[in-house]
This record gives sequence, C-alpha cells and structure tokens, in this order.
Amino acid sequence: MKKFKSFDKAIAYYKQQGFAQEFRLSFDTITALESKKQFDTFDFEVISTEEITEDDDVIAVFLIETNNGIKGYIVNDYGHDSDPVSIEMIDKLQLKNVSKLN
Repeated sequence: MKKFKSFDKAIAYYKQQGFAQEFRLSFDTITALESKKQFDTFDFEVISTEEITEDDDVIAVFLIETNNGIKGYIVNDYGHDSDPVSIEMIDKLQLKNVSKLN
C-alpha cells in the first residue's frame, strides 16, 4: 500500500497506473461517470483499497476492474452525509484488505 500526502496526488498516481475511469457508488451498483454504464456487485472486482486522510477526513479509494476490462476508482468518504449502500456492496468493498497491485 502506498501512502499519499493528498487526495489529488493519489488520484493522479492511480490514473498513471491505468485506473483512469471514475465510478460513482450507489446503493447496489457503481456507475462509470463518462459512459453512465452501471455495474452490479458481481460485474467488478476490487483490486485495492486505500485510505487517505486529508484535513481530518478519511477518504476511501477503491481501485476496481470491471468484467469488461475497464479500470478505475471509486471514492467514498465516510461522512454523515454518505449515501446508503446495500449489504452486498458493503461486503464487496470490505473483502479486500490486501492490495493486488505490485
């Protein structure tokens, strides 16, 4: 796991590593922001989970790859205004603690 001093530096690094597509987390799907294509929990794999602390906020970044080869990231901050997610999505995002990145 790589440590970053800022969220922006982390995202720039991940994009250089090929995880360029940003996804939005919904209740039981993720959505590619550019194409608006949705993926269910069984349509993607979590490659790595990173936590970035910035200005007393903890931001989780999930690096993912979809079943059709799109690599990207999901940003989730654990604030009181976070959207609810399904149990299946929580299970999917919590089951990877060890990075598969080199």
